[in-house]
Amino acid sequence: MKKPASHLLIDSDSHISTTHETWSRHLGPELMAHPEAPRYWEENGMTYRSIGRVTVPPRWPATVAPKPRTYQTPGPKGRPGATDPNYRVKDFLDVEGFDRSLLMPEAGWWPAGIVDVALGNAMSEAYNDYLHDFARQQPTRLFGIGILNAADPQHAVKEMRRCVKQLGFPAVYLNNEVYGARDDDYVIPAQEHYYPIYEEAGRLGVPIILHAWIKFPIPGFQFNRKSPTPVTDIFGMVYAGMELLDNLITGGICETFPKTKFGIFECGVGWVPTIVDRYHERMEKFGEMMRTHAPKMKLHAEEYI
Repeated sequence: MKKPASHLLIDSDSHISTTHETWSRHLGPELMAHPEAPRYWEENGMTYRSIGRVTVPPRWPATVAPKPRTYQTPGPKGRPGATDPNYRVKDFLDVEGFDRSLLMPEAGWWPAGIVDVALGNAMSEAYNDYLHDFARQQPTRLFGIGILNAADPQHAVKEMRRCVKQLGFPAVYLNNEVYGARDDDYVIPAQEHYYPIYEEAGRLGVPIILHAWIKFPIPGFQFNRKSPTPVTDIFGMVYAGMELLDNLITGGICETFPKTKFGIFECGVGWVPTIVDRYHERMEKFGEMMRTHAPKMKLHAEEYI
């Protein structure tokens, strides 16, 4: 009897870190002097990092702020497995039994949250160069997810082609939103701003990775949700995953770009039957409302999934 083929075990949401040294090497001194460039510092026993207006961990009010050493965030030099590909394979993939790993960017790396679009573009290119160097040290085990700057669709399309054709990445990562300089500039994935990126991804046959994130509080942006506790990823990632799926289905993206594949990460799949049931209920009981507010949604939710 022929022995069945073994299955590959693939880790598909494993984050790596960038450090001050990483950015300095790939961006250069002029861009590192930019006021929105990456910053790393320690304050009251906590290690913070920021890019543009996004700070990780978020700057919660003092009444709910996490205590030192209770919020996992890498220091200025990062953790060994997050910055050393050989250590990562030996200490993580081999120990956990993974055959391959897709490398997700670190929390808070939001090129679309940078007001200066040119800097966001340069940082996307710099990060992808760093990621290529990182992954090629373990070419059969580590694979990069290239980052695109959703704030500039034309640059994102160009960088996507480079990621696929030159750097050999099997997937690309896209920010869930574009902040812009003002509240009115805010853009979500269902809007036509993103369309050139979706169209090119379908043409290239490269899947788009959407990572569910909690909403980072940014002063002046009224859409940011407040929370009574810093432990928001208990529910925040799941809610964000639902919100992303709603952009794709109710927003008509799946209907408009049937060849483009999307993956939603960091939120599991346990919520999917619930939201599909909610779609069915709304279509059954409030069909006219659904047709009015979601005119591009022609199929049932599970058919898109």
